[in-house]
Amino acid sequence: MARAFQTSCQTGSLTPLIKEELKYTIMNRRHSAGQEEIVVQFPTPARYELNDEETKRRQVRLEKNRAAAARHREKKKANKRQDEEELGVLEARNTELRQAVEFLETEIRTLRSLLPPAPE
Repeated sequence: MARAFQTSCQTGSLTPLIKEELKYTIMNRRHSAGQEEIVVQFPTPARYELNDEETKRRQVRLEKNRAAAARHREKKKANKRQDEEELGVLEARNTELRQAVEFLETEIRTLRSLLPPAPE
């Protein structure tokens, strides 16, 4: 169990601990049922090494991914700049329109003050 804990800490995976617990649970149940003990071993999986072709494909895929990510970031920056420019134009137009509304409201007040009061 200590070895499983050590392996678990090194790999950052709970799998070795779970396998050991399962092994001991099976052995306990067999012992409780009066059956003979069996040797339970989990072979360590073999590491797969990439061949040259797979390594090249992986490298190409990584480079394409980096290029796509760079394009995406650049497009995002361009869209942000365009949105900021559009915002500036719209804010300027909004200011102009507010000034026009204020001018027209002033004109209306001036014209109303020149008119005689309405008869009731």
